[in-house]
Amino acid sequence: MIIRKATIADNQAITQLFYETITSINVKDYDAQQIETWASSAENKDFWQEQIEKQHFIIVENDEYLLGFASLTTDGYLDFMYVHKNHQKQGIAGALLENILNEANRLNLTKIWTDASITARPFFLNKGFVIEKIYTKISKEVAFENAIMVRNLK
Repeated sequence: MIIRKATIADNQAITQLFYETITSINVKDYDAQQIETWASSAENKDFWQEQIEKQHFIIVENDEYLLGFASLTTDGYLDFMYVHKNHQKQGIAGALLENILNEANRLNLTKIWTDASITARPFFLNKGFVIEKIYTKISKEVAFENAIMVRNLK
């Protein structure tokens, strides 16, 4: 397993993993309309390219393909964390989070926070995050229950 900074050349693999993870893993917590709306974000290649360029955006891969990715903004927002649908619960998300925490420490951040899906909440709770607020997020006129989760670092 290799963790490295993402490049624009990784855009296609990142968006494919994003789409496939949502449409296969998140279906247990969301209805068909929510899944379709959420997964459709994979189509906006320019958006993904911008995120890769402006965030601490990392990927984990093996010799064959992308296993997962995560990103952190300079103000401590853990924006993305997705793991390949066939490699869930194998320590990949933990390795990505460790890298993100190292970057947060390098940036001298006092906390990191994320906007966690129902599916992701147990992972983040297990890694020391606390739920600060549960709210309804609207995306393309579709409602999602999300949670702001925070992990203090100092």
